[in-house]
Amino acid sequence: MTFQRGDESIEPAKTTPDGKIGVKIDGLTAQLYDVASGQEIDRPLELDKANGYWERNKHITAWAFNADGTMIAVAASWGSIGKAETDAEVYIWQVETQHLLVETNRFTREGGDFGWVHRVGFSADGKTLRVHCEAPHGD
Repeated sequence: MTFQRGDESIEPAKTTPDGKIGVKIDGLTAQLYDVASGQEIDRPLELDKANGYWERNKHITAWAFNADGTMIAVAASWGSIGKAETDAEVYIWQVETQHLLVETNRFTREGGDFGWVHRVGFSADGKTLRVHCEAPHGD
């Protein structure tokens, strides 16, 4: 998976392309659910919990399914938008198995370093995740 900085033209897919699976967000939890029945699907996708003063307002700020509905990207952000201290983590899960495929944050540096994430969206081929975000750490 490659990551690419994007802009506000990113159009995230909030449900799978067939409209069967959606996601409910609550703090740092993303719960997949069956759109027709409203039933939750398996366990929630849980992100790393807030850790320390700077992450106190950490919550999910963006999510999107890929074009064939097999992956979901979820971003959690914290800090103050437009100020020097924002940061984010981006996670990508396989929808069917809920297996975590990718986790990127300021410590792993896998995929990049992101400030507050406003939107995410997959490329048509699913090999690139576009991320619209603030500059990390006020860079």
